[in-house]
Amino acid sequence: MKQVDNLLHITNDLSTVKNIITQGFKPSYAVENLGGRKILIPMVSFSNLLFRDIGEEEVVDYGSYGVVINREFAVQNGLNPVIYIYENSIVDKSITNLLNLSLVPQTIDILKDITKGKGFTKITDYIKFNPLPKEVKELINSIDKHTDDNLILAIKKYAEEAHQNVYFQILLSKPYKVKNKNNQTRIAYNEREWRKGFLNLGIIFETKMSGEKNPEFEKWIGTDKPHFNEPKNILKIDIENITHLIVEKEREVSELTDFIKDEFSVKKIDNLLATESLKIGTLEKFKKSE
Repeated sequence: MKQVDNLLHITNDLSTVKNIITQGFKPSYAVENLGGRKILIPMVSFSNLLFRDIGEEEVVDYGSYGVVINREFAVQNGLNPVIYIYENSIVDKSITNLLNLSLVPQTIDILKDITKGKGFTKITDYIKFNPLPKEVKELINSIDKHTDDNLILAIKKYAEEAHQNVYFQILLSKPYKVKNKNNQTRIAYNEREWRKGFLNLGIIFETKMSGEKNPEFEKWIGTDKPHFNEPKNILKIDIENITHLIVEKEREVSELTDFIKDEFSVKKIDNLLATESLKIGTLEKFKKSE
């Protein structure tokens, strides 16, 4: 039975390919719209497609250059296929509900201090939250200065654990239908995306709990990619784990071949090329070989 084992990371210039070879895949924030909210998710993404699906008017059109890995390497290094969802689906609603239910309770230990003030009534008379589910409102308004500190700590830990688990869902979720930079609708599901998420870098929402715009969101939107260069946040890859290197022009094949021979060793690269463990060529060449 035929299967597509390649995961393609497509880019638009040769220098990026060279940087990936020598330094690894550097994560950046990408905007996703989940639960009716814009969210920045740190990731490196790939497409599990045939070469013929790459290019203008095809499934993926991110450029004519790329680095290809196999699925086995991806699984061993924590990459996952994304979960495609549609607006108001069961999964979409679950993500929204879990976020809203677990967000405010993480601050419950701070909220208790408010209850010690003179003439205190209830917490929501002093602080406004958006969104604020009925269940969360009832929880925080049940707190007063007599509430046991151990109980508050237990609720806080429970909320933090629930919140982290919904973050894992967000890291790997994507709307099946999205708008491109020209505001045209496209079916993202066709890309068969695999993703390496970086939870340690944090997920950033467009708005704060107060409903105000989040300046951190705007900052990253205006920052050139890649966003992260620290070694601990880079998906490193050995040349032996790269199956294909894609270039746009035929003359770039020899340029890239010479480059990797200089970076590694002539003997190693010659062996990889001779055994076809590594192939270097244009996108058109790889399309014809399928």
